[in-house]
Amino acid sequence: MANNRKTILVPLDRSKFAECALPMALSIARRLGGQVGLVSVSTKRRKRRKIDHVSISPDEINLIDEVASNYLDQVSARIAESSDVPVFTMVLPGRPAAALVKHAKTHHPDLIVMSTHGRGPFSHYWLGSVADSVVRRVATPVLLVRPQPECRPEFDDKRRCRHIVVPLDGSNLAEESLEWAKMLGETQTEYSLVQVTPCSVTAWLHQPDVDAKDTSELVAVARDNAADYLSSVKRALENSGLSVKTIIEDSKPPAVGILDAAERLAADIVVISTHGRGGFRRLVLGGVVDKVIRASHIPVLAVKPE
Repeated sequence: MANNRKTILVPLDRSKFAECALPMALSIARRLGGQVGLVSVSTKRRKRRKIDHVSISPDEINLIDEVASNYLDQVSARIAESSDVPVFTMVLPGRPAAALVKHAKTHHPDLIVMSTHGRGPFSHYWLGSVADSVVRRVATPVLLVRPQPECRPEFDDKRRCRHIVVPLDGSNLAEESLEWAKMLGETQTEYSLVQVTPCSVTAWLHQPDVDAKDTSELVAVARDNAADYLSSVKRALENSGLSVKTIIEDSKPPAVGILDAAERLAADIVVISTHGRGGFRRLVLGGVVDKVIRASHIPVLAVKPE
């Protein structure tokens, strides 16, 4: 990774499910003039056999590595048939989550693109089970793709992001996702800036020192502030020649508002910062971003602000 190309890492576990992340990764690499790294993990730890409790021999470990390496070479060859995006391969030792996190922290790829099943029908594939750990523990932006059960990956780079949804909350941290949104877009891409506001009486009742009779005024102020903020961000983006619209979702939990907007707009991708007003209290898992990732049927790019 010593050259100046942007490097997009795609973890694969020899399943068609995992390969469904490749079209998006290849398309992004084409737009950015980057390269794609195909990575698999083969366990180097000496596991115990269930029957005779004999450790795996060095020859067996080498065979596991060879199988993984041959698989990645086959995928690389198939990609070359329909795309000229540069591709390299590597097999990492260790446990999947730890190996991927260690590699990302050491080599600093520009983006990780991986399939995730959430709690769907693919739970036996290791990738879905480690996606949470990768998003939580690496600074690299992670694009999570939720394949459909009937997914049949085509190894080309023609995937386009025609409509990108960017959730914002009025903070500078959340706005850092805009840079990646702009990198993913093309000339005809439309951007929708979405802010979910607490525009309901019940949203304010748990706040200290807030009287119920004052909530209607607070609701109006919240919506006005959101409109002013989104308009200012929109103007800045339009000055760069982008097509931008703003949307305020109210009377909904943040994750629900974001997902509703993305579905209504038929968005191709959601680009969201893992931190916002709540700082580290909003850290991925258990927060708004986690809910969006788990429930979204379209790709979600989680950007961790610097």
